[in-house]
Amino acid sequence: MSNRMELIPKPLSQIVFSLRDRVLAIKKVYGSLSKYGYPIFQNEIEIYALAYLVREYGLSASELAKETGIDRSTFYRLIKRIEEGKPITIYDFQNGEYKKIVVDYAKAKEVIEELISPRAKKWIKNPTESECIQSFIKKPMKIQRSGKHGLMYNRHEILKTVSYFRKLIQYINSHRKEIREKYGVEVPSNPDLWSPELEDIIYQIINDLSQKLYSDPQKQQYHKRLFMQMIKRIPKFREWFKGRIGAVKNVVVPKSATLYYEHYLRLKKLALQGNNELKAFWLIAGLHIETGAREGWGSLEKKQKKIWSIDLDSEEVNTSLIGIKWEHVIWGSNGELLGFRIWEEKTKKTWELRIPWLDSSLHEELKKIYQWASEKGIKSVVKSILLYYGVNNRHTWTINSFKNWYTKWCRKLKELLGLPWDMTPHRLRSAHISILAELRIPMELALQNIGFGVGWEDINTAMMFYLRFSKNLINDYLASAEDIKRKISEKI
Repeated sequence: MSNRMELIPKPLSQIVFSLRDRVLAIKKVYGSLSKYGYPIFQNEIEIYALAYLVREYGLSASELAKETGIDRSTFYRLIKRIEEGKPITIYDFQNGEYKKIVVDYAKAKEVIEELISPRAKKWIKNPTESECIQSFIKKPMKIQRSGKHGLMYNRHEILKTVSYFRKLIQYINSHRKEIREKYGVEVPSNPDLWSPELEDIIYQIINDLSQKLYSDPQKQQYHKRLFMQMIKRIPKFREWFKGRIGAVKNVVVPKSATLYYEHYLRLKKLALQGNNELKAFWLIAGLHIETGAREGWGSLEKKQKKIWSIDLDSEEVNTSLIGIKWEHVIWGSNGELLGFRIWEEKTKKTWELRIPWLDSSLHEELKKIYQWASEKGIKSVVKSILLYYGVNNRHTWTINSFKNWYTKWCRKLKELLGLPWDMTPHRLRSAHISILAELRIPMELALQNIGFGVGWEDINTAMMFYLRFSKNLINDYLASAEDIKRKISEKI
């Protein structure tokens, strides 16, 4: 079952699964649907349900085909006939007759919503049995605040929200007696029945659940915060937990899994002694570290679903590392390549790398590739590096092919550099701030848009990471302090 189907109310998913079972049985007997001889659909409710899933839940013909085993082209034709108001043939086995129906969507919607309408049951097992959760799935409006990007939660965020509600509902169901004895009230597992008076008890239940899930107090705090954030996404609960969630710096533990300047130098040395593919990786990783850009594919996927087959040269690929084009280059007065302008979709802001702070030879190599790419008409910086070094000799590099290649090489860093931790493309962004801290660039300069690349919008989070990565600098300060104390003591 796909993640999308987890969001579908049970009566609708049962119709889909019934269709799937029918298709499997037909194929087992006849070999294929084309040899069956009868229409696949047997009643109006099935047609209504499919129309409702397309209109209200945004399921595509491909998704429905995958779930039922019916040919995708059949669903394309079905959806088209529904939209155009043309008759659809079904076969009523009970009466042994063919019927032609024309879908009146207003009627279909009324019938299906009556079918799936929650009955305000006290105890539910699935979040989709709750009316407030169903409403959120169909219309996932964000709380409108400054800094929020867009008005709707995306599919991943919806799935995550439902997942956390599912954990909480399951916990309440399985600890019903314990909760009643501990808090002196019966708490329904159906969020529809959570009144404002239950806010404090739900908060305590989240705390209990987090303690049962995790032994580490830091993880308990982190996940308790996540539970509250997920609940507040539902309009009914937007005013809950005020003053209880707290700042992210109180619950996030910075990961040590990053790179420092010595790691970069060792990678560069291996690349210059190695093959062309390793050289391409060094240049792209170096560009990633120096710019501090995000990877970019996550932001693009939030804007539009079908991004993975898009070529890196496309104008649609316009954000973060994968979106850096040669037209964004920043030149110095003597013709030197200083850096790039980088659009970050997440922050809706253009950042600049105009101070070549990491490695001047990186910029010299990029200038050579720029001259080569200009002759070839290649726009993407990342794609140019790959083709310049003949990596797989592709004429096209898509977002997906680059993501897979780059992720593979990031994983190889553990072995190449003898790291005690795994590396991912996302962790390379932390190397930007860890190396700046190591080089003693003041935090207030490193985080702002003054030429060091992509900074951090959340200063509190950035400060926490920066101080963690500045441990060598802090040790130097402490050693200096001890030296000052010694000199003062000697005078007394």
